[in-house]
Amino acid sequence: MWGHANGNWNVLFGDDLPSEDAWLVVMTNQRALLDTELENIHFTDKKPKEVLEMISKRGFSEVILAGGEKLNASFLKEDLIDEIRIIVKPLVIGTGKSLFGENESIQKFAFSKSELLGNGSIELIFNKKFT
Repeated sequence: MWGHANGNWNVLFGDDLPSEDAWLVVMTNQRALLDTELENIHFTDKKPKEVLEMISKRGFSEVILAGGEKLNASFLKEDLIDEIRIIVKPLVIGTGKSLFGENESIQKFAFSKSELLGNGSIELIFNKKFT
């Protein structure tokens, strides 16, 4: 699931759009995109819980948020994130934004594991701590 703040997805993901067994949902408020339907790509302006219900009805049980601070913060605010995976790439791109923007809630995650990916990237995995 991606947010649409600037539309520069190909900078990070190249042409790696969803495969046939995946469904990409893009959360946006841009009217022109909301009226667009592409194969395996759906544009929506629904709230996070509604989007998860829509995805569940299509038979999917897992969701990957691949967005910026607005998308991440909207799901965190509604307590809808149970795992965080951060991929650290050997690339310096200058200044950036927070993963979750300004956030008033405190949610705790515990380190689970790390994996070395191709091209020198490292994936860090954290799971939600339930109290």
